[in-house]
Amino acid sequence: MNVSANEVAKKIEKLKSTLPKVVLEKQYQLQPHLRKEYTERHEKLYLEDTAYHLSYLSEAVRSEEPKLFTEYIKWAKAFFKELPVKEEDLITNLEIIKGVMAEEMPGEMHQTINKLLDLGIEIFRSEQHDISSYLIDENPLKAEAEEYLTCLISGDKKRAVEIILGLYNDGITIKDIYQNIFGSDAKRDRQTLAV
Repeated sequence: MNVSANEVAKKIEKLKSTLPKVVLEKQYQLQPHLRKEYTERHEKLYLEDTAYHLSYLSEAVRSEEPKLFTEYIKWAKAFFKELPVKEEDLITNLEIIKGVMAEEMPGEMHQTINKLLDLGIEIFRSEQHDISSYLIDENPLKAEAEEYLTCLISGDKKRAVEIILGLYNDGITIKDIYQNIFGSDAKRDRQTLAV
């Protein structure tokens, strides 16, 4: 069976509405103490974060740009470092996503996703979490990129996240956010996914 990147991405998008709840429940089974620690707000944020992981995963597969996912994970690592969230819990989240995807997707589809999730897990386990950013005049999101960078520098991570999520919610593609906010030359960095 020869599966296209677009088919895999569509399947991930389809699972985005149900999979986060499954992942949360599995994480509770693995780490029962979280059920006691998480408030309703924590659960809501967990589900949203898992859905964002899936959105970036889907877009990276669709565009055959693994760095869309890996750069997002680097950003997430830097963001969560400032919150009372244990890095090991985030790694567990990605490992659970990987396991659930294995159950939900045929082998060839899962292999593609597996590679990206393994990269994400490796990034969380690594000591480095540098985020490449630069601004250019031709950037269609230059104002947003400048505001985002200013928020990061001033430590206003909440507003930085709001900028990114606002762009996404306004219909800006993950690829465009990645290229114009995080500043990567994705064409230069392109890697081929074996789909």
